[in-house]
Amino acid sequence: MNLETQALVNYYEKRFHKGWHYGYIYPAMNKALQAAGRVIRTPTDEGIIVLLDNRYTHSTYKELLTPHAHICFDAQPFENIKRVLERKECQKGVNAKKRRLHS
Repeated sequence: MNLETQALVNYYEKRFHKGWHYGYIYPAMNKALQAAGRVIRTPTDEGIIVLLDNRYTHSTYKELLTPHAHICFDAQPFENIKRVLERKECQKGVNAKKRRLHS
């Protein structure tokens, strides 16, 4: 932990008795969620966000994740991602066929 983070942790610990939360956890989660937000910009965008760190499975972190996202905690995320992408490709093919039929 760098000196700035340690100073924040110490300050918030003295002030609110939640130094670790305000000085470390909240800023880290804010950065992670901001990065995740870059994947999906419009209501029609779709994406997969993978957080490769066990800390996201702890309740302290899980509570801070966006409530409207479908969140899956998995020991083998890449298998699930592959299935999702394959399903999306199948759906694209079905939708393309429907469009051709209705044209």
